[in-house]
Amino acid sequence: MPGHNLPYVRHPNPRRQRQRGVALLLVLFVVITLGLAFFFRPTDTSSANSVRERLTEDSLAQAKDALIGFAATYRDTHPNQVFGYLPCTDTDNDGVADTCGLKDVSLAGRLPWKTLGISALRDSASECLWYALSGRAKDTPKTDIFNWDTLGQFIVQDASGATLAGAVAHDRPFAVLLAPRAVLGVQSRPSTVITECGGTNVSTDYLEGLGVLGTGDTTLVVASADSLRSGTNNDSGLWITSKDIFDRVKQRSDFKNDVEALLNDLVICLNSMAVIPAASVTNKGTDNIIAACPTVSPTKTSFSSNWKENLLYAGGPSGIFTVNSGAASCKAVLIFGGERANRTVAPLVPQTRSTIAEKNDPTMYLEGVNATLFPANGAYAGATLFSPSAASADIVRCITGLPAGATQVSFAQNLPSFTSTGAIPTVTTDTTEKTVVISDNGSGTAGGCFWSPTRIPLDGKTLRAYYEYQFSFADTFATSGAIADRGNGFTFQLVRGDIPNGSGGFSQPDTCGTESNLGALNTSDIWGSLSYIVETDIRRNASQNDPSGNHTAIMINGSLNHSGSGGTPTTACNGTTNGCLFNPANTFEESPAPLTHNQRIEIHTGCNSTCTRCDPKIIGTYAKISTWVDCTDCNDVVADLLDSEQITLQANRDFSAPGDWSGTNWSVVSNSLNHTVGATPASLPNSALTAPPATGTSYRIDFVIDTTTAGAISIAFGGNSTLPLNQSVGVASYNLQFDPTSATPLTLTPDANWVGNISRVSVKPVRPPKINRCVVSNPEMSQVFFGLTGGFLSTPDTVQGVTFKNLILRTD
Repeated sequence: MPGHNLPYVRHPNPRRQRQRGVALLLVLFVVITLGLAFFFRPTDTSSANSVRERLTEDSLAQAKDALIGFAATYRDTHPNQVFGYLPCTDTDNDGVADTCGLKDVSLAGRLPWKTLGISALRDSASECLWYALSGRAKDTPKTDIFNWDTLGQFIVQDASGATLAGAVAHDRPFAVLLAPRAVLGVQSRPSTVITECGGTNVSTDYLEGLGVLGTGDTTLVVASADSLRSGTNNDSGLWITSKDIFDRVKQRSDFKNDVEALLNDLVICLNSMAVIPAASVTNKGTDNIIAACPTVSPTKTSFSSNWKENLLYAGGPSGIFTVNSGAASCKAVLIFGGERANRTVAPLVPQTRSTIAEKNDPTMYLEGVNATLFPANGAYAGATLFSPSAASADIVRCITGLPAGATQVSFAQNLPSFTSTGAIPTVTTDTTEKTVVISDNGSGTAGGCFWSPTRIPLDGKTLRAYYEYQFSFADTFATSGAIADRGNGFTFQLVRGDIPNGSGGFSQPDTCGTESNLGALNTSDIWGSLSYIVETDIRRNASQNDPSGNHTAIMINGSLNHSGSGGTPTTACNGTTNGCLFNPANTFEESPAPLTHNQRIEIHTGCNSTCTRCDPKIIGTYAKISTWVDCTDCNDVVADLLDSEQITLQANRDFSAPGDWSGTNWSVVSNSLNHTVGATPASLPNSALTAPPATGTSYRIDFVIDTTTAGAISIAFGGNSTLPLNQSVGVASYNLQFDPTSATPLTLTPDANWVGNISRVSVKPVRPPKINRCVVSNPEMSQVFFGLTGGFLSTPDTVQGVTFKNLILRTD
């Protein structure tokens, strides 16, 4: 408008504004895209490649686990073999293991995925896995000796030359799993899939660093970072060592059983010999005993052949040893040297067993004092059972041989001599596996009996017996009533041994009891009328006043009636009653499959009328019978079943130095407690024990008396005392049992004449049994015969029975 001086205002252009907005959005989009690309950028490979490589790793890990599983369960599918072998490779692409060539020669091929029971595992290039197998680890043909010390035959390196596995002999893999991955160089792999895995069986079409396979060590090369970049080697590898396999094998209960059976069989054999073999100078002393005690069972023979390198034996007829601070004198020691270890006590060098010289070196198998001492006389120590958590521990056993006056009978040594009586075929034997089965024959009322022909001295002795048993079929009648009752049960019966035969001697029974009496010879039988019986009753019989439920009881003189002095079993299964009523009620006949159980029986003679003091060297009028059911570490019948030593200071046991013993005319000299003339006692205060004598606990007291001037000496402990032990000049060993009535300390009281010394004193509690009974020692029972008897019912669906094995009985 004229005359108005107004400012100029520029209005925005709508089109130009829209263009600027689009440009800003494009810039923002580019920035975000670049940011996301930076954030998700790959480091060495693309995301897709990483996924594919994880597939390779997962396939190798699955294959490794499957192979270890195959090895750790090998005997489950290959009876009479040892654990640990690996399957042969697949050489024709059908997924099944093929032949393995010559013994100890390594080989390579496809992973036998069908044999392993898995799918065909593939790597990042969709190729099936390959598998290199040490000749010593393959399952056919087998190497001569295979165990946890067997050496693998591979050294694994990467393409740069760095050793990944096998730098030392015991780390060399048993097997190496290989993932070929993508084609390299001139490798030719047909694309036509003719089998699940397809391709050729030419290793060089897939693998770059397999090496030359034979009986020696092979260096096997797998990919490194440089070889991946250069395209010279892209094989991925994962290996399996002996440790990988045997870490799993040693957890198996049947491997533990194999180790212990190997030792047990040798101990039983050696302890049945009047003169035990001397240790040989080769193979750690075991040649002579292995020759003297050959195995028969195929399973045991296989285990012995492959694991005998772990056995060591020292001693012989003139040996003087102790085991675990025991007072018992051993003629020899048998040791199973455990798994290799890096020892923490002298000798500190790591154990290696890769050469013949190392395998013949005892220190490469033994621990601590055993490694230092072996094979000299002395005090050895170790475990008594194999434990997977302490697999390197020495397992040590005492060998006594058969001392003068001792008797031993076992299935391992004497099974063919036993006789069967009763309604045959209720008793059947397996002389290879050393077992006997007693069952019902489906008709009649007779039981089955299995009698030893060996007449056993009992008066003035200690008897110890052990056996294992397993019922044939489950029975829940006592708890459910749902099926027919599969009674009755079995007994271990000792009968009088004074019945003459027609030849001027004495023979075992030639008869058997009724099935309702569990096959035991009854009160009207000439043998059974004076007898000791341990019954295992699995059926309630109202006429015998049985409880409702399975039980074990100590009975006498052919009667299984609990209304008499035997008493009805109760659940107080702690040695305070004569019978044990078990919970659950169907114990021994578990469902769905009965377990293997065991019993151990000890009879101590020379007891007072209450059996609170027993001294077998004194001819007494009472005997104490103790029975353990399902005990552990209880199969050694050379010694009583005892708990830990109660005398805390070693010097108070072996008199290696002055200790806590006190008494006038007594002094510690030359590893013994010496006494000069005078009726003065020596005592060990209760403060020298882990705990004072306790009522309700039985104690075993062992010691050796060396008499130089004849006289008598009495031993008192816990309020009980022996009668005077008359000593002639010479050495005598004593094994006494006391049931304390007070806390009176251990005291030795000589008469005015006795001069001599005491050595190797031990005080150990008896492991509490399930049941005890104090019985009269009839003169007719001074020598006995023994047998296993059984009586079972026929039911509509099956016939019950029981299998016995590992029986051993000894008196000394």
